[in-house]
Amino acid sequence: MTVSVRIFGGDLADYAATARAVERLGFGGVWVPDHVVAMTADATTYPYSTTGRPRFEGETPFGDPLVMLAHLAAHTERIRLGVGVFVLPLRHPLHAARQLMTVQQLSRGRLDLGIGVGWNAAEFAALDQTFRQRGVRAVEMLEIMRAAWTGTAVARPPADGAAYAFDELQLSPAVSTPIPVLWGGASAVSIERAVGLADGLYAPPGDLQASLEIRDRVLAAVRESGRDRAGFRLVGRAPDPAAAGDVHRMLEAGYDEVVVNIPRDLADPDDQVAWLESMAESVLAVPA
Repeated sequence: MTVSVRIFGGDLADYAATARAVERLGFGGVWVPDHVVAMTADATTYPYSTTGRPRFEGETPFGDPLVMLAHLAAHTERIRLGVGVFVLPLRHPLHAARQLMTVQQLSRGRLDLGIGVGWNAAEFAALDQTFRQRGVRAVEMLEIMRAAWTGTAVARPPADGAAYAFDELQLSPAVSTPIPVLWGGASAVSIERAVGLADGLYAPPGDLQASLEIRDRVLAAVRESGRDRAGFRLVGRAPDPAAAGDVHRMLEAGYDEVVVNIPRDLADPDDQVAWLESMAESVLAVPA
């Protein structure tokens, strides 16, 4: 069972020091979120907030997650480096495959890939990507990326219903350590895809009761599929503000990993480290 830390919204130059503190204190890893742009208008409703607004605005600083994880790989040695979740249908699968395999190589096999289909139709429109059928497209993209990661020649002839086609090509070097893929979300179709196609599920934020209900649905789907529970990784987000009791309850209830958010109002790196030390002492039972 693992407790990891989500970093978001601060000065991008401070992430490395925070990640080093995460490693020093014994947390399992860091997670960074993904968006390409922040829409300034109320173009869509965020499904994981009671207000319908996302937890970031146009002026919120955030970086490209894969560039950031490559940066953090150079500043750490042991912790896992995760993106939760990477909005896959915003990209082309070959471009995404190349970026992800590069991070995996530079981190010496420490990448965790949470993928999602996105919720912001305006962001898709701004990037000239189709919002409809994005889930079906994400499934196809994952198949393409996994084939490309083998380092062998791959081709994709045109086919009815397929979004992508290309002549034979090759991405090298091959991924020597498999990239764990966690499907993000809590809908019935997200859980179905996580159990059927991925190595686990990355659950959305919510209160403790919602997280426990997701746990019940996911573990029921794993049992019904006949899949080995030991080979399926369930990652959840602790409620905000993070409390040791909630984290322990989620771990005891069957989550393999719980991700705590550094409070957004702690802009100073020293304050962030102090918070991490306090959280480590309460949830990891290790001295700060």
